[in-house]
This record gives sequence, structure tokens and C-alpha cells, in this order.
Amino acid sequence: MIARGTVGRRVLFIGLALAVFGAGCEATAGSGDRHEDPTGWSRVAIAEGISLAIPADLAPVQTAGADSVFRVYESESLQLSIDYGWYSDSLSRTQGEDLVRRPVKVDGWSALLVTYRDAGASTGLHHVSALHVADLGRGAVKLTLVVRGHSEGDHERAVQIIRSLRIDPPLRETTTDKR
Repeated sequence: MIARGTVGRRVLFIGLALAVFGAGCEATAGSGDRHEDPTGWSRVAIAEGISLAIPADLAPVQTAGADSVFRVYESESLQLSIDYGWYSDSLSRTQGEDLVRRPVKVDGWSALLVTYRDAGASTGLHHVSALHVADLGRGAVKLTLVVRGHSEGDHERAVQIIRSLRIDPPLRETTTDKR
């Protein structure tokens, strides 16, 4: 049995994910519509020409990637994982409650946005927003970002983190471009 209000919260979570994320991610890098980083956030380099802004309360956690750049940042309410490499998770097997997959553009690059609720998360970080960029214009290297939060309210910060992704060089307008 579903508790009263649960369905409404789930619909609100999914709607917020699509509305907030979609509104800010359709602009191409060449359009000059990059968003300003939120005040007090720091920009971290993922690889040459690829960076992300993160809130000041996210601290790096000691990690090591076997075949990729793999980083984790945590705060009391959020966890961000970054996987940049050949075998970066495509999110194609992701499962969870209220699962939504949506193609989006981030900084002009085609990507897959996945949002869901992971009721079984042992960390208590049940609300998940993830992004996979399969073609970075760098051969077989891919990028996956996963942001987990305690509550639906953490979703807005997750979206801001994902939207802050910068991939240079900026998108070139050509008819053969796959992005």
C-alpha cells in the first residue's frame, strides 16, 4: 500500500527533475548560454577541457580508478561520483523507483539524464540524478556523473552540479557533428 502523499511527492520529484534540468540544458556551448557557477562553489577539473562546479561542502573522498579517472565527493546530504574513462557506466541497466531516462544537451553535448529513487540505498542517499555523455569527441572515452541526495530537496543542487558541466572545445556547428 502506498502512503498518502507518496504518489504526489514522486510526481513532483519527476516533474521537477525534467522541468529544472530541461530548462537549463538545451543550450549549446556555442550559444553563450553557459550558466554562472553558484556563489561559493569551486570548479574542479575532471580531465583536460572538462570541468564541473561543486558546492563548497562537498569534500573529496580517497578513491582510485582501475582504468579511468574516478572521483567521489561527499557532504552530509550529497554524494557526487565522477567516472571518466573507456568503461564509464552507460546507465542503461539502472533500475529504481520512478525511473526516468531522458536525452538532454549539456554544454552543447548530447547526454542521457537518468533520475530515480533508490529505496535500497544503504547510505540513505535515495534520490539519484545521473548523467552519461557517451561521445565527448575524445575517442572511446565517456563520462558519467552520479549525484545522490537524502531528500527530494537535494535534487535542485544535484541538477545545478550536472548543469555546471563544461566540455571544451565548444560545440562546432557542422552538419557531420554527432553531438
